[in-house]
Amino acid sequence: RHNRLAVAEQACYRALVNVDWGHLGDFQKSQRLYNLARIKRKLNKFEEAGKLYKDSLAIEEKLPKQSNENLGRRLAELAILYEQCGRIADGFPYVHRLYALAEIYQGGEKKTVAAVFYIYSLDLKKQQKTAEAEKLASKAFDMGFDPKDLELD
Repeated sequence: RHNRLAVAEQACYRALVNVDWGHLGDFQKSQRLYNLARIKRKLNKFEEAGKLYKDSLAIEEKLPKQSNENLGRRLAELAILYEQCGRIADGFPYVHRLYALAEIYQGGEKKTVAAVFYIYSLDLKKQQKTAEAEKLASKAFDMGFDPKDLELD
């Protein structure tokens, strides 16, 4: 699997470079940054992935025609990244922003967003921030989240 991801990393990097060379615009650049960041996260290159996600999010926020779906995807990925690398406190600002966008997702994306809310609610519970924890957990369950679907290590 690692070898396939390394190949994908190179392909995504070349796609990003081609956007710059071809002056294909901010929308395309944001998408290529996002794609490369996803691969980097899967390769546990968290610092690189975080920077790429943030760059992509910054572009999305400045586009004249913003897509809430694209903004939310980047927010969710940043929250997931920070949870994965043990910096969950850094992920909370993205979770709070994602909360307002939660209802726009369907299918697998909806399950992912719900799982993000649930995982962050567990951390809030440990911090004894009960009201915030219940708010996120409630949203997760409203979105159809089932704790049995979550693989906790």
